[in-house]
Amino acid sequence: MERVLVRSSGGVVVQRKGSSFEVLLIRKQGSPFWTLPKGHLEEGESEEAAALREVAEETGCVPRLGPKLGEIAFTYERNGRLFEEHATFYLMEAMTQGVLPPQDEVEEVRWVDLAQAPDLLHYENERDILKKAQEHLEAQRANF
Repeated sequence: MERVLVRSSGGVVVQRKGSSFEVLLIRKQGSPFWTLPKGHLEEGESEEAAALREVAEETGCVPRLGPKLGEIAFTYERNGRLFEEHATFYLMEAMTQGVLPPQDEVEEVRWVDLAQAPDLLHYENERDILKKAQEHLEAQRANF
């Protein structure tokens, strides 16, 4: 089986809501699962630029790039090929409200209380990235 390496990048997009934070989650078209926004790097594109572009495309939100939170890796099979994807995530602050109406790729976009988001995220590795974001926000609460 042919093996294909894929690079992607995305964000944990947050906004303040009173004394806590909300995080932006997406649900892809035809999927029951909530995930973090991310997508493939275009040729010659940096991880940071791809993360900002993908978040804007998938959510309608214009974010400000924050620190790198980490990378996750996973595999999936499609059309007889095995894809190995490495996704880098950044903490991002929402500069606009965003939330696009349903589109071809993304069926639903939702702001969720940061404390409730781990219960909604389907993939464990994305929950791990979210935990890193929570830890960073706790440490930087006064400055974010």
